Amino acid sequence: MPNSLIKPRLIFSIIFASLLLSCTNKEPIQGNDETKISSNETSSESTTKKAYRHFLIPVKEEPNPTVSTNQISNSNDPTNNLNTPNSCPTKVQGTPIGISCLHCAHPKARSQAIEIAEILRDSCRENIALTFLVDGTFGAERDILGELVRIATENGSQLHLYLYFGNGPWQRRTGGLPDRGFGTGIPPVEFRKTIITDETLRNRYRSIIKYYEPLIDYANSRGSIVYVMPMLEDNLDHDSARAMEALVKETILPHISYALGRNPCLNCYPGNDNSLAPGLFLDDHIGSADDQFTHTEGLVVNDGKSFTYSFEPKNIHDLSFGQLNHLIDRAKATNNTFVIWKREYQGVAPSSELNDPDLRNYKEITPQEKQELTTILKTP
Repeated sequence: MPNSLIKPRLIFSIIFASLLLSCTNKEPIQGNDETKISSNETSSESTTKKAYRHFLIPVKEEPNPTVSTNQISNSNDPTNNLNTPNSCPTKVQGTPIGISCLHCAHPKARSQAIEIAEILRDSCRENIALTFLVDGTFGAERDILGELVRIATENGSQLHLYLYFGNGPWQRRTGGLPDRGFGTGIPPVEFRKTIITDETLRNRYRSIIKYYEPLIDYANSRGSIVYVMPMLEDNLDHDSARAMEALVKETILPHISYALGRNPCLNCYPGNDNSLAPGLFLDDHIGSADDQFTHTEGLVVNDGKSFTYSFEPKNIHDLSFGQLNHLIDRAKATNNTFVIWKREYQGVAPSSELNDPDLRNYKEITPQEKQELTTILKTP
């Protein structure tokens, strides 16, 4: 471990422990691992912040709080002092753009995950984004995810943090994978019923959400906007989708700020639907360069359709670098967040078949790749 990371990690651990103590009704994870706009903001920046904030669920004041996250952030966290050597004299404005970090809780992905957070931080983009899969598929390393939040926001950027509490693709798998994550061992048709009626399953889902509640609280203290999706590329119908959304709402403490959305996968499994309850945002995972997305103020990810950098050989199965940038431009035009997904970073096999996270190679980001990612992030 680099010496430069030891002290910040120790500081973060102390802060995170304080936030954890302030949380009530905490349960350990069960089962397997896996506003007001300031006067100096530009018009473009104000529009972006207002647009995304209207999805936030109204919060209630915490009764007799034992720890103030604002006090922790302002007084005890030295990274809140943005006058550091890495500070950005100016910020790149525009809609949020980020890098997929679904796998970043896995121990084998640790150094790559830190690199992703540092790329976002050093881009000096005002609105950046990260996605975490937190159902246990890649482990339950809550503290490292919190450290990634800290690193990404060190320069004062506003992080748009997207959390998935279930793994739809694994639930659709045909076998050969360990039964990790939430509900991954239950066929979709059965899951749609049991998530409504089986209190043991429902309580396990509540416990996973509760375990990550301090992460949401900590991200809020860093000025982030947190978005919760009940499941990644879900296999839900209307009733089961509403049931999982209700579980999220009843579990997260009412003083904690977050927005609720859905990531449906309409044609991925028989019976899947794409209904969206009022007040929820849409997360759309595109399957080709020609996919048309018309929703606004949501999330767009090229998850499942990887890309090649400009210096890599073109692959007919992947997006070209030009096609990726075209999709990002469309996301900007519709005021959607765009998160960049690359197969090799998540350790997915070239065939795109799912494989055991413990056996994957989470590719390190090369200097050339970092340069092209940074160019995207620095483009308004």
